[in-house]
Amino acid sequence: MYATPPGQSCLRRLLTLAALLFVIVRPSYLAAADYLPGKVIRADLLTTNLNTAANFYSAVFGWQLRRNDQEGYIDAYIRGEPVATLATYTGARAPQDGSIWLPSISVVDVDAAVKAAKLNGGKVVEPSQRLPGIGRAAVIEDPNGAVVMLLRNDNGDPADSRARYNEWLWPELWTERPDSTAKFYNKVVGYNAVSRRGQQGQDYRILGRDGTARASILRTPLADVESNWLLYMKVKSVRATARAVVKNGGRILVPPMKGDLNADIAIVADPTGGVFAIQAGGE
Repeated sequence: MYATPPGQSCLRRLLTLAALLFVIVRPSYLAAADYLPGKVIRADLLTTNLNTAANFYSAVFGWQLRRNDQEGYIDAYIRGEPVATLATYTGARAPQDGSIWLPSISVVDVDAAVKAAKLNGGKVVEPSQRLPGIGRAAVIEDPNGAVVMLLRNDNGDPADSRARYNEWLWPELWTERPDSTAKFYNKVVGYNAVSRRGQQGQDYRILGRDGTARASILRTPLADVESNWLLYMKVKSVRATARAVVKNGGRILVPPMKGDLNADIAIVADPTGGVFAIQAGGE
């Protein structure tokens, strides 16, 4: 289903770049020190072909781009609000088809969360560090190999609001070990997990904190797919968006189908290999 993932050394370099280029743009309506621990507050693409990726997301989703060619990244906006940062990777061993979407979870204390990750079988990919003007961040790998950034943003977190078209809708973690994975994120982020049975018959877990659902865990439904965070984007029409994905050089990995709550979903990849899901309805 997915493009072949980059090797560990390449992945570490990609994540190093993410930590160096990670840019948080503070929405104008957000008051300082408003925090929502457990919320995925950022999604950033690490890509081997910045211009190709940027042109794809601009054409398919209407993202507005602000380029920083000198530093090698592009900030993307939708309706004037930040939606992602696209960062380039030009190392000598850069994978040809290894772009990844890296989600960032808000935590109360990055250093404590990293310590908890190590104590509970996780690995530190990028240690805790101070990013000037942004906050404190670290990149970890959970015991099953899914990679995520932990962030304490100096400017607070974006307020909860209903996702609009071409914005991120929901984060989902695919893993072969949902029970132990839920326990890991409980220790690291402070999530509480509640088991549910979907309309399609699959079991999944809702990860919540402070009375708000923040993410879900699903037993990997396809063979030969490693543990990974899958980000869903809200679209008006899954089929029309899927056609636009192909027209602009992307691929359909799981064709449009009905998911839970009568939602249309599909899983796609951009031309550089970045994988994500699209969803219409059901939220």
